[in-house]
Amino acid sequence: MQTISISNLNFAYDEQVIIKDLSANFTPGKLHLLIGENGAGKSTLLKIIAGLLPKFGGKLSGNITTNLKTSMMFQDPELQFALPTAYDELIFTLENIGVSRETYKNKITESAQFTGITPLLKRPLNQLSGGEKQKVALAILLAMDSDLLLLDEPFASCDLASRKSILLKLNQLVKAGKTVIIVDHDLPDYETLADEIWLFENKQLHHLTSNERASLFHHLKQPINTNFVLPEEQNSLFTFSNTVIKHKLPLIEVSNQAIYQGKITLLTGENGAGKTTLFKTLTKMHPYTGNLTYQTKEVKKWRLKHYLSHVAQVFQETNNQFLEITVKEELALSQKTQVNPYFTPEKLTEILDTLGLSKLLNHSVYTLSGGQKKKLQILLMLLSNHDVLLLDEPLAGLDSSSRTIIINLLAEVQKQTKQTFVIISHQISEFAPICDYHLVLAKKDLTYIQNGGESLES
Repeated sequence: MQTISISNLNFAYDEQVIIKDLSANFTPGKLHLLIGENGAGKSTLLKIIAGLLPKFGGKLSGNITTNLKTSMMFQDPELQFALPTAYDELIFTLENIGVSRETYKNKITESAQFTGITPLLKRPLNQLSGGEKQKVALAILLAMDSDLLLLDEPFASCDLASRKSILLKLNQLVKAGKTVIIVDHDLPDYETLADEIWLFENKQLHHLTSNERASLFHHLKQPINTNFVLPEEQNSLFTFSNTVIKHKLPLIEVSNQAIYQGKITLLTGENGAGKTTLFKTLTKMHPYTGNLTYQTKEVKKWRLKHYLSHVAQVFQETNNQFLEITVKEELALSQKTQVNPYFTPEKLTEILDTLGLSKLLNHSVYTLSGGQKKKLQILLMLLSNHDVLLLDEPLAGLDSSSRTIIINLLAEVQKQTKQTFVIISHQISEFAPICDYHLVLAKKDLTYIQNGGESLES
């Protein structure tokens, strides 16, 4: 008989207790949703079930019983990649689990079609968007044909259409007998799809009753206003003129457009449209042809070091932003030059406490949860006080209260400093109240729109 049983589970990293005396039974053949605050222990529990912990760190006691073939998808899909393309990764995975050459071609075709990555199979993984990488990671898990899928924030960078499509297909897998345990912070879609919902808090798992579940979704059904204004002023900061950005073939072609100074602009578009590539171009990490100016001077002609003292990016992958070991060391490094005047010592102490980071100062940044890393990453970049900050999916992996804190922090800092923020996000309704403009990347072009359209929460 298939079972997933946990009894009297305890887990700690050094002296930091993450899970204490936890017991739960996950019914096989169901979709189980795990919710809870950042750092509560959700990802840790998935890694324990997958057998990654305590093998790779920490101390564990208690019992976990499962006879299901298990595979796990991490928050950061790049941690699961070792080869150049999705096709290479799929072949490598299937060969390692003993799938014959005659069989694996069909498995690759099926999993690629299921997740919609067929056009991406031969493209270099380092050229894919965050959402596309998450689809590739999911395709690899499906090709393994595991009975139990552990998914940690699998849609954090996916656009609305991709998210809904994959969720419905996961539901098909569950109906076919698979078991899915998924960690997510975007909840409305699960009202009808999740068979069981578990709240992780106080180092324990609590199974939501039908009344608690109804209350949870009732609070999420709030009116959504995603209306924006169109820019009228002439104070442009970046100007595009016959600008072409390529990945072999043209990915972005903008004849005439601008990004405006001292404003917060929301940038949206489907996965693979080129949003992250646009950010790389604006930070001189990717070439372009035609004209692209910053403060009326061609971006190509700016000296790199001087230019990057003005323009900085918050990456999708948090680990790529860190240079030191501990939280305290990272904070000290960010305050060595260009300190943002908004962050007085008193204000910084207050914000660290609000973000839940004040008790983690001596912790390694690499032992933090995905959400804790994201909050620290954004704080570090705000501290550095660049004129322009490009934020790529800043809400990915954050719980609801943390999202509100980060959005309010961005709004307050920008109001005081008049910095220019450009934010890539699929969370339109959450950012609409603080953003001045909505810029859409579609059909290779950039266009300002007034109506934000449907958001992930609608």
